[in-house]
Amino acid sequence: MEINIYNEYGNIIIFPNLLFLILTVIIGVCAYKMKKYSSVGSLLLGLYLSFIICTLFFPIVIDWGDAYNFRDDFQFMIVRYRPIDRILSNPLYSFYHLIMFIPLGYIMKKEMTLKKTIFWYIILVLGLENIQLLINLTCHYVQYTYDTCDMIFHFTSLIVGMLFSYIPINKIRNQWNEKKNIKCKR
Repeated sequence: MEINIYNEYGNIIIFPNLLFLILTVIIGVCAYKMKKYSSVGSLLLGLYLSFIICTLFFPIVIDWGDAYNFRDDFQFMIVRYRPIDRILSNPLYSFYHLIMFIPLGYIMKKEMTLKKTIFWYIILVLGLENIQLLINLTCHYVQYTYDTCDMIFHFTSLIVGMLFSYIPINKIRNQWNEKKNIKCKR
């Protein structure tokens, strides 16, 4: 059985379903084996991280055709939008990038100290953009841009996730259950 990961023309690696499933299983099993999360939590973590990886780095154009000139497009590889301009010109894209890393920010803060968390946030955001730039240079095709606005959005969503980690969810849940039990006893 042959698995086709390319589009109908054979020049673009589309969303990699098989890679998505493999990454989900590997990440989920590793998280479960480390005894950090329950089986459901490990599966959700695997799904989330696999989705992030597959949406950030795919599709990849591997054959751009004879008419494409990489040198002409190279100048457009680094863009500097102001965040407000990006939000106004493409609100759905901006919203996706603003919420994409909130769960990861929450998880990372729960696992590390504040200094380590901020350090890894910076490494993660810069690393993502540099990997996308490396994909461009390797494939000789501008498919991703080194976008400072994306970096700001990703870092902001990581910080929001970190701030969510300070909300005492168990305490709020217990207080809500106590109020609910008091009302039921009346």
